[in-house]
Amino acid sequence: MRSSTSFRWYHLSDLYTPEWTARRVLNAAALISIIPLYWRLYYFAFITTAGYGKGVVIGELFGGFASDVPSQYPHYGWLLWGGVFILAIITGAVVEVLLRRKRRTTGSNQG
Repeated sequence: MRSSTSFRWYHLSDLYTPEWTARRVLNAAALISIIPLYWRLYYFAFITTAGYGKGVVIGELFGGFASDVPSQYPHYGWLLWGGVFILAIITGAVVEVLLRRKRRTTGSNQG
C-alpha cells in the first residue's frame, strides 16, 4: 500500500512557468486584476485575468529549455509571461479608456 505522502493531486513542480508564477507573482497579479473591480472596470479585470492565464501557457510552451543549450541557461517562461501580462494590462487600460469616452460622447449626444 502506498503512503499518502507519495500521492500528489497536481504536479506544478514538473512545469516551470506555472510553478514559478504561482509562487512568486500570483498574489500581485490577482490584486492588479481584482482591485479595479471596485471602480467597475470589468473589462480591465477580465483582460488582465485572461492575460495572466495566456501568459502562463505561452511561457511554458515557448520558454522551455532548449536541448542544444547547456542546462545552466534559464527557462524564459517567466519573461514571456511578464510580457504577455504587461500587454494585457495596457490593453485593458486602453479598452476601459475607449469605452469611457464612447459612453461620454453617446450620453452627451442623447441629452
